[in-house]
Amino acid sequence: MTLVIPTIDWNAWRASYDEMTFAEQQAFYNKVYDEFPEQARFSTRVLERFLDHIDGTHLGVIELGGWDGGFATEILPSHLRLGSWTNYEISAMAVDASVCDDPRYVGHLLTDWYWRRHHVCDLFVASHVLEHLRLRDVLRVLDATDARWMYLQSPLGEEASDWTNYRGSHILEVGWRILVEELGSRGYVLLADISEPWARCLERRA
Repeated sequence: MTLVIPTIDWNAWRASYDEMTFAEQQAFYNKVYDEFPEQARFSTRVLERFLDHIDGTHLGVIELGGWDGGFATEILPSHLRLGSWTNYEISAMAVDASVCDDPRYVGHLLTDWYWRRHHVCDLFVASHVLEHLRLRDVLRVLDATDARWMYLQSPLGEEASDWTNYRGSHILEVGWRILVEELGSRGYVLLADISEPWARCLERRA
């Protein structure tokens, strides 16, 4: 067995986040993939419960930061109402290593920040993604996304976490309370009966 010794300085990445270009962030996440390719962080149970609530057919899904398409691989075969699933991913290595061969799935390699374009879908999915962004960038993601439903999974508390010395690229400086308030100001209502403390299901009401 080969012992892999991590070479990523997570605190240095956090300290440099505000000055990093898109290309620098992309290179960083390719390095993350090279050292930590296994990133299956999602709950099929909660999303499937959410999909039972969602009505309609030929539903379009946009996922941000879906890595190698593992979430789509688990969900698509048993949900034929989903017409498309597009994963916008920053790591070229993760996109190239796609594990999803469903024809409805597209692994789209980002060439610029996600929020530089407007995105329209029925369901937006971000599982273990938002905690890797600063709040200002999370809000840019929300404002760039026109979706009726949102599935957000993140290892956050209600209040902010201190990520100092955390062995991973977590940086978000707020917790769920602020995120849900921001979503509420954008017309989204928390579906408490479907959600979990670590996975929030939301619907935009007219």
